[in-house]
This record gives sequence, structure tokens and C-alpha cells, in this order.
Amino acid sequence: MSGFQPARLDIDPSIMDNKLSIVDSEDEMESMFKQMSASNRPKIESLVPEVDYPSLVVYPKPGLCVKTRNAGGKKFFINLCVLDEIPPPTPITEQELERMISEEDYTNLWRVPMSIDAPRESKDKSGGACLSADVALNADWFKDCLEPSLVFTTFVITVAMEGLCDKHGEQARLDRDSWTILKNKKYLGDKIPPHRIQKRASTGIADLKKSSAKITEIDNQQHEPRDIQTTPRYKIEKNSVTDPTELTACVHLPGINNINQINLEIGEDRLVLSTTRKNYHLDIFLPFDLDQDSVSAAFDPSTNILSISVNIKT
Repeated sequence: MSGFQPARLDIDPSIMDNKLSIVDSEDEMESMFKQMSASNRPKIESLVPEVDYPSLVVYPKPGLCVKTRNAGGKKFFINLCVLDEIPPPTPITEQELERMISEEDYTNLWRVPMSIDAPRESKDKSGGACLSADVALNADWFKDCLEPSLVFTTFVITVAMEGLCDKHGEQARLDRDSWTILKNKKYLGDKIPPHRIQKRASTGIADLKKSSAKITEIDNQQHEPRDIQTTPRYKIEKNSVTDPTELTACVHLPGINNINQINLEIGEDRLVLSTTRKNYHLDIFLPFDLDQDSVSAAFDPSTNILSISVNIKT
């Protein structure tokens, strides 16, 4: 991936001598995942260098406009815009999203990638002072999934409001109960300003029980096609019972028998893994702010399993 330099994973040599039992089935492997203790994993020093993702300037198009107010009572307009360059969310049904919301299921790692711009001073149709901000989504997903669905629309507007408040503070703390989608206006403002977005690509969250999927990487640079890559089986869990601030991931890497064959990088909300053998590749965005200083990991060559633990910022 152009501009992305994964860090080499280092490990305590004692792990190589700590042979674990070999399991013969996926059920046994999943059971083993749950029993793994973060305390047995060595701390990775300098695992996460300063990330410098390549970026590009893009120009969104109007989608829909939402009217609400901020905590100070000032009118606030959210312009939901569309971009081809933003990746779509992992596919999910309306029914599954409704279930997650009704059951308050916070263990699901589904998310909607979006680019959130800073609020700016604007004028409403009567010339009164107001604030507006642009939130850009994948164009095809907006057209095919969001526009026809009140469930997806309501969810995305709520998430956009949360994102604006998290990024821009009190002036973007919005009324989430009394908002309106404008029927005859797709955008508030004279001209949509460009967005600068990072060149990322999300593969979504895979199910450990599903067979490995093969994907072809598309780089932003022009060069010869890469070999077919394989997404390894993996499992990601947030333990809401014993330690709700810890996120654990286990990745099964058959054919990998040496820690030096693994490249791993943990970003603020991203996990990227690749291998120099077997051509495994994993690139996941997570709906959490990760504490990069808390990362620990261990690889057991007898089971070909890489275990990763990282704390969630609260």
C-alpha cells in the first residue's frame, strides 16, 4: 500500500519456548482464544511509529441537508455529502442494525466511514447567522442503502452528530431529538469546500468461521498488479465483563512459523497486518479510539496464532 510502512513486530524470545497445545478444530481454537490472558503477552516496544498516511484532496457532491440546533440554541445545518473516494461500510441489513440499536449491542464492530469537516459560519435562507458542517459518505452506499432507508438515515445522522461533537466540542453539541431533513435543499452554502482525506481501504470485520477470502490489493500508485492476497481468519472481541477497556484480537496464520515474517501496525483506530510468506493481508478500521501505548502481542509458532491486546481510550 503506497505510503504505508508497517512496523516490524518484535517479541520476547521466551514466547518461542512456551509451546501451547495444538488444536484440531475451530471450536477448540475459539475456546482457546477466550482463555488467553493479556498478562502473558509481552509488551511490544515501538510497535506504532508516527503514522503518516498519504492524503488527497477530493470534492464532495450534495446529498441531503439536516437542520438542527447546537447546545447554545444556534441553528446548525449538517450537509451529508457523497464521495467515491470514501470506502463503503461492511454490508449489513436493516434488521440487523435495528437489532443492534434496540438491544444496545455495543460488541458489534460495524461502522460507517465518513469524512467530517469543521463547522463554519453560514447564512440560512432568510440571511440569519447559523453554523454548518459537511459530513461525506461513500456515494454508492448513500444512493443504494441510506436514501431508501429511514433506519440507515437516522443512524448515520446520529453518528454524524456524535462525530461532530467529539471532534469540535461545544459548538457542535447538537440536538439529536429535534432535527429535520430539508425536502427541497440538498446543501446549505454557496460552494462545497474540498475535503482532504487519507488514502485508506477497509476490508470490514470478518467472521472467524467463514473461509478465508481472497482479495487483490489496488494501490494508488501505477505499477504491475500484486499477487493474490489472502485475508486470514481472525476474531476481535471487546470483553465487556472482565475488562471493558480491553480489545483483543487473535489471527490464525497457517504456514507462518517465524515472528520475523509478520508486519503489524496499530493506529488510532486501525489494525494492519501483512506477512512476508503466504501473502496474508488484513486491514481493519475499528469503532474505538485505541491507546497505542498499551499494545501487546505474542505469536505462538506451534498454533500459528498471533494474539494482540490493546486498551480502548475512555
